[in-house]
Amino acid sequence: HILRFFFNPILYKARPTLMKIKKKQFQKKYNFIFPISDFLLPPDYLDLDNLVVQTLKLKPKFVLELGTGYSTYAIIFALNKLKKDSGHEFKFYAVDQNEKYLNDLKKFIPEHLSSQINFFYRPIFTKNYNNTLMSFYKDLPKEKYDYIYEDRRDHEMTKLAGDILEYEHTLDQNDRLSFTIDGMPITTNYYKKNLKGRYKISGSVIHGTNFDSIY
Repeated sequence: HILRFFFNPILYKARPTLMKIKKKQFQKKYNFIFPISDFLLPPDYLDLDNLVVQTLKLKPKFVLELGTGYSTYAIIFALNKLKKDSGHEFKFYAVDQNEKYLNDLKKFIPEHLSSQINFFYRPIFTKNYNNTLMSFYKDLPKEKYDYIYEDRRDHEMTKLAGDILEYEHTLDQNDRLSFTIDGMPITTNYYKKNLKGRYKISGSVIHGTNFDSIY
């Protein structure tokens, strides 16, 4: 926390430059850049590159995204690359609490990619879990997820999201889950102290925080 207090202002100023550098690197590596949209914020290549790298590294079979956007595009881009390169099979569930936004995103992502995504509109609600008030999506699709990504709007009553934590607590000892959280520091810090499994934690300085399961 002390290091972040001193270095965050410096990183905040340097981030636009780092994003431009990462965009050029991303384009050179994958021969691709994300198209610009009127309803989305400009693509953040630091976060998006991290998502692509994580997906290609982990090769997940069941992916859950909580809060959609360019991240949805990045994940399906990486999953589709795995499918083309090695025949990798997957199921990808993209969930959002804003139905109109979700429908606009469906139209924005090219059909050959969006057809491989299961989109779900789900409202969020609050409840006490682990003796703490948290927010949750209602009726998430039931699967044995091995990778989850979360970057969504907070509930007005709490900034702490509990979906990944609650799901992780239901897993057996041999189950493996890795996940990434973007822009949700309260949730990220709470998870670091309350997860059941063992994880290698990385990132959080210039991109989202990765929790990679330790076997």
